[in-house]
Amino acid sequence: MTRRERLQKQLDIDGFFWINFYSRDCDGCSTEKAVKYTDIDQFEREDENNGMNAEGPYHANLAERNEAGEFDLYEYYNGGQWEN
Repeated sequence: MTRRERLQKQLDIDGFFWINFYSRDCDGCSTEKAVKYTDIDQFEREDENNGMNAEGPYHANLAERNEAGEFDLYEYYNGGQWEN
């Protein structure tokens, strides 16, 4: 199943989907966050833009449900070496 098909399946079930984002730049600063979407095309545009502008590792993954039926979401974090 393609990523778009997985997103559409989640959208059909709940009317939305969560994406966990992670990025780290060349200075070691990183960001983790979860974003809720109701439009696959909007997510794909943002994902493409984020990936093109990333200075280091970057990923955006569909958040999975845990055994309790809740989504496993990244908690917002933004920081790194420049904090010291």
